[in-house]
Amino acid sequence: MESELNRRIKMLIEHEGMSVNAFSKKIGFNQSNLSKVIREERDAPLSLIEAVIKNTNVRAEWLLTGEGEMVNSDEK
Repeated sequence: MESELNRRIKMLIEHEGMSVNAFSKKIGFNQSNLSKVIREERDAPLSLIEAVIKNTNVRAEWLLTGEGEMVNSDEK
C-alpha cells in the first residue's frame, strides 16, 4: 500500500522539477535512502521529513496531512 507521506514527497520532487539525486543533494539526505522511500521500500524517517521541511518551501501541514497548499506562496 502506498504511503500518503511518501507519495507527497514524490509529488514535491516532481513539482521542483528535480531528479531524486538532485533533490537528495538539495536537502542533504542520502540518495539511496530517498529512493527507497519513493519506491515504497521503506517509510519516510523523521530525518527525511525534517530535511524536506528545512530545505524546501514546502508547507509542513501539506507534507504531513495533505491539507492546504503544497508550498508557501510567498517563497515561490
